[in-house]
Amino acid sequence: MAATAERLSVINDELPSKLPDVDPSETQEWVDSLDAVVDHAGRSRASSLILSVLRRARERRVALPSRLGTDYVNTISRAC
Repeated sequence: MAATAERLSVINDELPSKLPDVDPSETQEWVDSLDAVVDHAGRSRASSLILSVLRRARERRVALPSRLGTDYVNTISRAC
Protein backbone atom coordinates (compact mmCIF):
# COMPACT_ATOMS: atom_id res chain seq x y z
CA MET A 1 0.00 0.00 0.00
CA ALA A 2 2.88 2.40 0.72
CA ALA A 3 4.21 1.97 -2.84
CA THR A 4 0.82 2.93 -4.21
CA ALA A 5 0.68 6.01 -2.00
CA GLU A 6 4.13 7.07 -3.23
CA ARG A 7 2.90 6.97 -6.85
CA LEU A 8 -0.07 9.24 -6.23
CA SER A 9 0.36 12.85 -7.16
CA VAL A 10 -0.82 15.74 -5.09
CA ILE A 11 -1.96 18.68 -7.19
CA ASN A 12 -1.32 22.21 -5.88
CA ASP A 13 -1.66 25.32 -8.04
CA GLU A 14 -2.47 23.07 -11.02
CA LEU A 15 0.95 21.36 -10.86
CA PRO A 16 1.96 18.02 -9.40
CA SER A 17 3.84 18.61 -6.19
CA LYS A 18 4.54 15.10 -5.05
CA LEU A 19 5.72 12.68 -7.70
CA PRO A 20 8.58 10.24 -7.15
CA ASP A 21 11.81 11.56 -8.64
CA VAL A 22 13.86 8.54 -9.65
CA ASP A 23 16.76 10.66 -10.96
CA PRO A 24 17.11 13.98 -9.09
CA SER A 25 20.33 14.92 -10.91
CA GLU A 26 18.63 14.59 -14.32
CA THR A 27 15.71 16.64 -13.00
CA GLN A 28 18.15 19.34 -11.86
CA GLU A 29 19.74 19.37 -15.32
CA TRP A 30 16.30 20.06 -16.87
CA VAL A 31 15.58 22.80 -14.32
CA ASP A 32 19.00 24.37 -14.91
CA SER A 33 18.41 24.24 -18.67
CA LEU A 34 15.07 25.99 -18.29
CA ASP A 35 16.70 28.66 -16.13
CA ALA A 36 19.37 29.17 -18.81
CA VAL A 37 16.73 29.57 -21.54
CA VAL A 38 14.82 32.13 -19.46
CA ASP A 39 18.03 34.02 -18.65
CA HIS A 40 19.40 34.04 -22.21
CA ALA A 41 16.38 33.86 -24.53
CA GLY A 42 13.53 35.09 -22.36
CA ARG A 43 10.29 33.80 -20.87
CA SER A 44 8.53 33.69 -24.23
CA ARG A 45 11.09 31.26 -25.64
CA ALA A 46 10.89 29.15 -22.48
CA SER A 47 7.09 29.01 -22.83
CA SER A 48 7.43 27.92 -26.45
CA LEU A 49 9.83 25.13 -25.52
CA ILE A 50 7.61 23.90 -22.68
CA LEU A 51 4.54 23.85 -24.94
CA SER A 52 6.51 21.87 -27.53
CA VAL A 53 7.56 19.35 -24.90
CA LEU A 54 3.97 19.05 -23.60
CA ARG A 55 2.70 18.55 -27.16
CA ARG A 56 5.28 15.81 -27.70
CA ALA A 57 4.38 14.19 -24.38
CA ARG A 58 0.74 14.06 -25.48
CA GLU A 59 1.78 12.50 -28.82
CA ARG A 60 3.83 9.88 -26.94
CA ARG A 61 0.88 9.27 -24.56
CA VAL A 62 2.77 10.38 -21.46
CA ALA A 63 0.35 10.84 -18.57
CA LEU A 64 0.09 14.46 -17.52
CA PRO A 65 -1.88 15.98 -14.64
CA SER A 66 -5.03 17.73 -15.71
CA ARG A 67 -6.02 21.19 -14.60
CA LEU A 68 -8.35 21.22 -11.64
CA GLY A 69 -10.11 24.40 -12.64
CA THR A 70 -10.95 26.45 -15.68
CA ASP A 71 -11.03 30.11 -16.54
CA TYR A 72 -14.83 29.97 -16.64
CA VAL A 73 -17.21 30.99 -13.90
CA ASN A 74 -20.42 29.10 -13.30
CA THR A 75 -23.23 31.37 -14.50
CA ILE A 76 -26.11 29.03 -13.67
CA SER A 77 -28.33 30.42 -10.94
CA ARG A 78 -28.50 28.41 -7.71
CA ALA A 79 -32.13 29.45 -7.14
CA CYS A 80 -34.56 26.54 -7.03
